Amino acid sequence: MIPLLIIPEVFGVSIEVYFILLILGATTCFFWQWLFKKFISDDK
Repeated sequence: MIPLLIIPEVFGVSIEVYFILLILGATTCFFWQWLFKKFISDDK
């Protein structure tokens, strides 16, 4: 049986795993950035 979609693997992990990690990392980064700006603000 021939697979319809061939997903490449990089370092033994499918490429979709890297996309998921990228999305999770970006949302986590923006969350921490928002949190630090909200609670650690320099009010003058």
